[in-house]
Amino acid sequence: MKKVICVVLLAFLLVLPAFSLQTEAFPVLAGSVFSASEPEGRLITLNGDSASFQGSGISVNGSEVTLTEPGEYVVTGKLNNGRIVINTGASDEKISVTLDGADLTCLDGPAIYIIQAKKARLYMSEGTENTITSGTEELMATHDDSRSGAAVFAEDDLDIKGPGKLTVNGYLNNGITCKDDIDLDGGTVVINAANNGIKGSESVEINDGNLTITCGNDGLKATSTKIGKGYVEINGGALSIYCEGNGISAASDFVMTGGNTEIYTNKQPVIKVGGSKLVQGGKVYANGELLSFN
Repeated sequence: MKKVICVVLLAFLLVLPAFSLQTEAFPVLAGSVFSASEPEGRLITLNGDSASFQGSGISVNGSEVTLTEPGEYVVTGKLNNGRIVINTGASDEKISVTLDGADLTCLDGPAIYIIQAKKARLYMSEGTENTITSGTEELMATHDDSRSGAAVFAEDDLDIKGPGKLTVNGYLNNGITCKDDIDLDGGTVVINAANNGIKGSESVEINDGNLTITCGNDGLKATSTKIGKGYVEINGGALSIYCEGNGISAASDFVMTGGNTEIYTNKQPVIKVGGSKLVQGGKVYANGELLSFN
């Protein structure tokens, strides 16, 4: 009997290393719909005036990178004057782009342009600093109202989350523009914009993270007049807005359930709404003074 037990134990010890190797060969994707410690996915490396890549669903034309399939992508490196275009067509599957130390600049338009993607997400890898820029800082100082666009421009819904850092420089016009719903769900996000900081036509929702906006017009803006849309909602996080327009502008309602918001502006009203102000939690300070919504 002892001999049988020894044989079984020896067999187990021989199999154990192979089993460990097999499990390590299939890491969980990070910065994505999954969770893990290292970013993985189809890799895009920006090389100044061009880009290289690994995996399907990616094409490169000069300094323009186009993503056409749902799934996981990781972007690293620097692009001097180009853009990433996302167009997954009518697919209902999610596309997640992890920024892993990425620096993108487009001098005449959005550096990230989402043409069509029903479920798009930008994710900042832990411990990384990422920058998305449209135009130049010299252009921002001219306040030319004829310019349009944004550093990040999305025709469909867009989610942004961390835990890394993202700096958005919208020197041409807005920092981030979304024609549908835009959510900020975490990370450290700094936005500098000639016009609006974040403009979401359908809605703007802040759920978590640290957001700082410096802009020449409204800080957060929602413009849709559709029923149930056109609102700005803050549920958590820390938000600081330094602007020349309204701190928050909503075509319908302003909703707040949590978080801490500081707004610095000479424009009145500090929070402009076409509907109601529904504040159930959190705090809003205007030029250092706590606002009351009673």
